[in-house]
Amino acid sequence: MTEYAKHSLCGVLTPQANTTVEPELWTLLPSGHSLVNARLVSDQPTIEKRLIDYTGRFEKTARRFANAPITCIAAACTGASYLIGPERETKIVDEMQSYFRVPFLTAALSTVSALNAMGSKKIALLTPYPSSLNEYCIPYWESFRFNSKRFR
Repeated sequence: MTEYAKHSLCGVLTPQANTTVEPELWTLLPSGHSLVNARLVSDQPTIEKRLIDYTGRFEKTARRFANAPITCIAAACTGASYLIGPERETKIVDEMQSYFRVPFLTAALSTVSALNAMGSKKIALLTPYPSSLNEYCIPYWESFRFNSKRFR
């Protein structure tokens, strides 16, 4: 794997029009860790329908990593998590890990883990989403017992 990354290579699934994931992750990755990206695509007419559609395409999209020596797969799509809810999200994580035999992470569940590790109970939310999607945001975080406020 050293020709790709000394320590780890993460396969990232990114929504088709998201232009921030790659630069943000490159900034956050420590030396010796790298990523490869695959775009989640959907022709659904609304953001809500596209986000849900993406979750059904995680496996197909991740197969594009083919024989790259990935050590984990991450779905960089919090909006999808809000819409499908934690129960379905956890089922997808389990299915993807079983199929690919590497850890599968979602941005939202990873954030839950990080907030719990820090002992956080109260959170403030800033989102790029329309109000039709934001209405799913607070209930998602509250399902993990976070007291959340949303600031647009």
